[in-house]
Amino acid sequence: MTLDYKTPADWSAPAGGIKYRLTQPIDWGVGTPLSGLRIKIEPGQTFDVSVPRGLRWLIDPHNPKYRIAGLIHDELLHVHHWTRMRAGGEFHDALRAGGAGPFAAICMWLAVSVFKYPIQQAKFRSAIAHETGEGSSQK
Repeated sequence: MTLDYKTPADWSAPAGGIKYRLTQPIDWGVGTPLSGLRIKIEPGQTFDVSVPRGLRWLIDPHNPKYRIAGLIHDELLHVHHWTRMRAGGEFHDALRAGGAGPFAAICMWLAVSVFKYPIQQAKFRSAIAHETGEGSSQK
């Protein structure tokens, strides 16, 4: 069964606040069709379209056009541990698949890719240093 990403009521349900719960499995092709990379997300997972409260007058986190993007982005960040920049590219593609226009998609891509970027980069550098032994005193 092929799901219509533009009709999120067919595959998700409200879970309180800005959260939603996946009700149908999602099989999402990552990157280009030739990459062969797919992620499969099982029903029951909760996700959201995180929009700061001060911007919700501009970007409604309940807009159905953004829901598939919120699911894919959360999956890539929290389950597959992708960086914000890499997950942001798929977020953009999912926004377009969900029906968001090009201007909204690029603005939202920029927001999710840059938000918390310095914090994530510091964690990434720390993890690399820990793995390679850099920064520790070895005698």
